[in-house]
Amino acid sequence: MGGEYRIQQNYFKFFACCRINHPSLQAVMDVRNRESFAPEDVQAVDIVAPSMLEGMLGEYPSNMLGAKFNVPYAVAAAIVRDSANVNSFYSDARGDERIRELAAKVQVTTDPKLATAREDGPLTQAFVRLKDGRVLESGTTIVRGDYGNRLPREELLEKFHFLNDSILGSERANEVIATTDGLERLSDVRDLTALVGG
Repeated sequence: MGGEYRIQQNYFKFFACCRINHPSLQAVMDVRNRESFAPEDVQAVDIVAPSMLEGMLGEYPSNMLGAKFNVPYAVAAAIVRDSANVNSFYSDARGDERIRELAAKVQVTTDPKLATAREDGPLTQAFVRLKDGRVLESGTTIVRGDYGNRLPREELLEKFHFLNDSILGSERANEVIATTDGLERLSDVRDLTALVGG
């Protein structure tokens, strides 16, 4: 067939929440990684997205699933914790008053003109307004992890270890990686499933 298999054009979720959150989180994390500021320095965060589900802008979430579908919470957690990994959605994070206070300062508006991802313009924009008057801005075109903006293998492996080492152990996790890398040479898929299934 001469090319990549469709499964090789997958989207790897770098953030542990609803896919609709990801452009906003990518823009905010780009600002966070580029500029130095503390969460308490933030006056407001304005997110401009092409569209948004109404339920994703609701009240402060009371459980993990609600947090994963709540844009203001996810944005605030990413700023406070410097991460939007799965730990940012657990109960201890949801109980962090810094996240709760910052989530109340996140405003989301929609602009349908942003509806098409393009290389020459943003799909989502984030404006982090600081108390000192600075406005830190970033835009997301294609989210990291998408086929059009692929994550380096090292980052994928780092995420795999982060999620699996506590379950499988780092040695078994490395065996899973090595076995998956040689998948086409397996005579029996149970050689892989036995490693991950216990």
